[in-house]
Amino acid sequence: MRRSVAGQIGYWATLGRIAEASGLTVTEAREAIALYDVRQAAPADADPLDALEADFLAAESSGRLAQAVRQTVQSNRRQVVKAA
Repeated sequence: MRRSVAGQIGYWATLGRIAEASGLTVTEAREAIALYDVRQAAPADADPLDALEADFLAAESSGRLAQAVRQTVQSNRRQVVKAA
């Protein structure tokens, strides 16, 4: 809504190139867009804790938070098994 037609085309073309080059999944791309929109909408003097909370909520809602916790637990279990 806040970009011109040419701006929209450029935005989505750039986003597509970045996603393709980096191997982003659809979920990761959606999360990145949501985070971008939240940060753009935040006032310049916004509390950094609000931004951190927004990042956390986005990760939680996309399932990436749970995935990161599972990966950390699995990694820690492997380390315990190796040490034993």
